[in-house]
Amino acid sequence: MCITLCTLHKTTTKKAGVSTPRWSKILRDYHHIRELVLNSPRVMQGTKIQLFELNQRTLIQW
Repeated sequence: MCITLCTLHKTTTKKAGVSTPRWSKILRDYHHIRELVLNSPRVMQGTKIQLFELNQRTLIQW
């Protein structure tokens, strides 16, 4: 999933003069997906997916 998010968010973006770093966008999307999966009993029971807690330092090192 991180590879796909890295492909989607290739650069820092600027909106109304405010920069949003690439890593922040990747983490925002990852945490959103993780929350949806963890809050879905159907997905949790029907798969063996593991979505670990991820922070910017870990993501950048990965």
